[in-house]
Amino acid sequence: MATSMEAQVEGCGLYTKLHLRVTAHTAHGQSIRVSGSSITMGRHNTTEALPLVTTPAEYPVWRTPKPILIPRGQTHSYSYALFSGNEIMNWEDLEPRVLKASRQTITTSDEFGVATGVPKNLEGKFMGTSPGGSLVFDQKSGAGSEEELRNLLDAAEDMKEGGTPLSELMQGRRLILVCYHLPVILSHDEATDTWAAKFNESLIARSEDSVADLGLETRWIGTVQIGDEASDETKEKVTTVLEAMNCHPIFVTTDMIEKAYIGYCKGILWPSFHNVDILDLTNSCWAPETDKTSPELTWDRSSTQNLFSAYKDLNQMFAQEVFNTSGPNDVIWIHDYHLMLVPKMVRQLELISLDDDAPETATGSDVGVAAGNLNEGRSSLHTAGGGRGLMHEYASGTEGYHRKQVFFLHIPFSTSQIFRSLQQGNELIAGMLHADVVGFHAFDHARHFLNACKRNMGLKFQSRTGGLLGVEVNGRTVMVVIRHVSIEVVTVDRHMKEQNPQAAANVLKASHPDKRLIAGLETCQRLSGVALKFLGFERLLDEYPTWANKLVLYQTCLRPNNRPEDEEVTSQELKELVKRINDKHGSDEFGPVVVYNEVEGSGLPPQDRMAIWLACDVLLNTTVREGLNLDCFEFVYVKEESAGVIVASEFGSTSSVLNGAIRTNPFDVDAIALSLDKALAMDDAEKANRRHRDLPYVTSRPSKMWTQLILTDMLSINSSSSPVLTHDRNTVPMAGPGRGKVLHEYSTGSGTGFEKLGAKKVVDAYKSTKNRVFILDYGGTLRENEALSKYIKSDINPCHKGRKLEQVVQESIEKLSADPANQIYVVSGLARSPLEAAFVDLPLVGLAASNGLCYTAHADEMLDGTGGLGSSGSLGSLSGGLGGGGSGGGSGGSAASAQEVRLRRMNMSSQQSGARDWFIFDYGVNWDLVKAIAMPILNRYTARTNGSSIRIRDPSVAWSYYRTDPEWGLMQARKLHTELEAVLLPHNVQVIHEKGELEIVPRQLHKGVVVKRVLQKRAQRTGTTPDFVFVIGDDASDEKMFSSVMSYAADVAGDPNTPPPPPLDGTKVSVDEEGAAEEEEQRLFMCTVGRKPSLAGHYLDNVSEVHDLLVALTTDTEAVNQAAMDAASAPGLAHRP
Repeated sequence: MATSMEAQVEGCGLYTKLHLRVTAHTAHGQSIRVSGSSITMGRHNTTEALPLVTTPAEYPVWRTPKPILIPRGQTHSYSYALFSGNEIMNWEDLEPRVLKASRQTITTSDEFGVATGVPKNLEGKFMGTSPGGSLVFDQKSGAGSEEELRNLLDAAEDMKEGGTPLSELMQGRRLILVCYHLPVILSHDEATDTWAAKFNESLIARSEDSVADLGLETRWIGTVQIGDEASDETKEKVTTVLEAMNCHPIFVTTDMIEKAYIGYCKGILWPSFHNVDILDLTNSCWAPETDKTSPELTWDRSSTQNLFSAYKDLNQMFAQEVFNTSGPNDVIWIHDYHLMLVPKMVRQLELISLDDDAPETATGSDVGVAAGNLNEGRSSLHTAGGGRGLMHEYASGTEGYHRKQVFFLHIPFSTSQIFRSLQQGNELIAGMLHADVVGFHAFDHARHFLNACKRNMGLKFQSRTGGLLGVEVNGRTVMVVIRHVSIEVVTVDRHMKEQNPQAAANVLKASHPDKRLIAGLETCQRLSGVALKFLGFERLLDEYPTWANKLVLYQTCLRPNNRPEDEEVTSQELKELVKRINDKHGSDEFGPVVVYNEVEGSGLPPQDRMAIWLACDVLLNTTVREGLNLDCFEFVYVKEESAGVIVASEFGSTSSVLNGAIRTNPFDVDAIALSLDKALAMDDAEKANRRHRDLPYVTSRPSKMWTQLILTDMLSINSSSSPVLTHDRNTVPMAGPGRGKVLHEYSTGSGTGFEKLGAKKVVDAYKSTKNRVFILDYGGTLRENEALSKYIKSDINPCHKGRKLEQVVQESIEKLSADPANQIYVVSGLARSPLEAAFVDLPLVGLAASNGLCYTAHADEMLDGTGGLGSSGSLGSLSGGLGGGGSGGGSGGSAASAQEVRLRRMNMSSQQSGARDWFIFDYGVNWDLVKAIAMPILNRYTARTNGSSIRIRDPSVAWSYYRTDPEWGLMQARKLHTELEAVLLPHNVQVIHEKGELEIVPRQLHKGVVVKRVLQKRAQRTGTTPDFVFVIGDDASDEKMFSSVMSYAADVAGDPNTPPPPPLDGTKVSVDEEGAAEEEEQRLFMCTVGRKPSLAGHYLDNVSEVHDLLVALTTDTEAVNQAAMDAASAPGLAHRP
């Protein structure tokens, strides 16, 4: 019963007023602070620990200056720390104290560093001793069991240094590996008509120390080719053989292979991802002479649509098989560019399957979907292509059901400029971004992907704590990881022992007596750079005669036949170069200097490959662009007795990983010759040192470890029950038995203090209250923000141009504002004019523009003659910081002398129907002087930054770089920010940098000032403290709104050392069963849009869910409206607030 009641209380907007007292003997200059697991207590973050206070009469008892508000129904932990000034000295040598917030007020009495305490306030019921030694008193209530109180500690222990084991994270999950080619070798015995299969050497195949050796149930999905003529009976036989290996085959036709694989993947994606643009594909030597008139290779990229259609069909086949094979808890790992649309298609199939179980969710803001979207109407993302919907948004309530997905790209990613030339580029990126993790082998590849997300899709990315990168997509974060994989050492050792490649190596060396051998192994395609290698080798022989008749370049080229024209042209070119070099530098006496071999297939047998490594002194790689290549790793490892040297192209991922390699530019043939000379002349000691430098990395990154690290990253960070933010740089180790580091983390889920906002609980609280305040952000909350980072900006910016709300949202806000029990304010960073234009049809909604610098009340308040927030008055206590949630701290106290100055509204447009008066918070800034100093600097930067502009506002001034190149604009903005801050330092202003512009504003300005003012004036006008406060926003500027609400609520609660004030503010008094007086409680809902670190206690995933909540509040509320009408006739509400 207790658990059920606690579940009902949790998330209902109720907060417990926590009074902390601790006995601590301190030296002069020392103080006590407290930090805990709740948001208002700083999340165990040292820099946000709340200071306690004492007086000469109270010492050595330290206390909170005013109550700390913590979410009701949750378990909280806290610890005290000793500070000297602002420097922490030490935490208590105890495990964190734990309490259950189950009633309206809790008072504790602790002793610093001691596991027992003496209660100072005996009005409550004794709850016993917490595990940390705190005697907890819960007024009028008992508490949960000690096992319940330790839940939070157990969760923290799971995240201690070292992390949760993968086996635990993957409990109840299977790993589904998806790649175009199933990693098997099929064989057919025609005599018996039987099929057999075995795993090949693929990175994801089952082998020793491989991905399948993690102790997880693993399944593979991929294509096998047995010919179009294969009968259903044959396919069934092959399927039976493969299913015994946990492999699920997909049979594709020759036509699909020609169009999707050869045509689109190898003909378009592969060269484009290697930075070959459309010009090269259509009118240069990259295209064979016979194919230059092919309809698939023209400037009109619409001719490739049939290839892309086949590519989509292929991806849909994979998505359907993945969905049918996997369950909701499984982890799906999708490999490489052949399957870039699969993550999105799996999500769409998942949503369709949930439609029967999940409630319908109106999204209101849907703007259509891209071609092929199976769940039309559930997607929205503004893109450079005019706002096509490419990214779906999950329906409310389905977060716990979706399959976890990893997409890993094993080839390079092109620059954003070249990627933009792909007609379907944005759709491909959108497909990738439906995964939870996107992986690359090198940072260079990830950097190009992030730039494409930013410039082509307008998405933001940022570094995350723990060394990860994240792309923000529709309120969720897609993690971007860079992890290179190495060879399977166990497999290589087995080949070395069983195949004896040393014998073949000796034969190879004997065929070239007294020669130094240089190895080369690449695919016979242009981008492998083999022609550049030959030119560099030729230059070496031309310029360094000392190597004459002493060298042989042993080059092997593979012919996989997946780019047949390219391979044929490249082969002819290479053979001509080989003939030229051998004619020039070879002889009958010493033989050829270049030995060139071509091998059909995609790889050499292991024993042949290792024999080449053992026989050669140098491995030369001159690739033009390359992703995964493990040949260099294998070369380092097998050269144990006689270390070799690697000369690697700086354009391949190998050079970024192997520090012992000599890097070279393949386009500089002189540099290749110089690097070869250095490698050949290197002494044995340096060779050994270079090998030993790389050996630890080569031997410690098998596919098993690579897979484990990526899965752990995903499941630890992206799961709904794991931290969004993990270790904080300001975390200080807290001593105690068995204690690791206390983490500064934002977790989601039940009992964490940061949970998804439940619409039903908000509606229930709304119906049970009579004096309500709504404070809403605009851009990113009520309307989608336009992607500010796009390289080509749309002419329509819905937020900055003051676009009106969508009809369903506007109607909901109009209904809410018409209720006399409600007061609604929109607090935005927009300037006054566009914000008023956006809400011209909602005269009953109050507005605050420029982050609260200027504001207006609604029309009825103007008629009331009060000026809404008041025509003048001190701002003394309006600025609340984070400390305001518990101790009233904050940086806004210096605004005490500021006064409000009334300004008449501007004539906005002829369509405007309501007359509004605007007010400005004047913080004593001399704006004429500020502008005189700033304008010359702003003019200089505007002249030097194409697309930037100066925006003169009343009273502030802003510099916009919204329409500049995003990289250049951001660079200039950062420099301008520094210059302006320096020259304006004495003038009580600050320069804020957000949403594509810099704005000069008063130093004490933030949204929290106007929020607190709204709440105070509402209480004055109605005679009652608002009993329902709903605040929502989406970015950093909105955090001050949340802290100001907490500060106001704590102020209303009062100081525990003084008697409660008489109910002059209209607070109603109720009497419980025991006859004790208890004030009516406030319902506080603070919500951020997007799952991210925030001071808010709740989140919604996206703007569509905000719309859904507003609609829910105005649906089926006849009882609420009747109650509101009754309340309107009550004293104190006769006039509209």
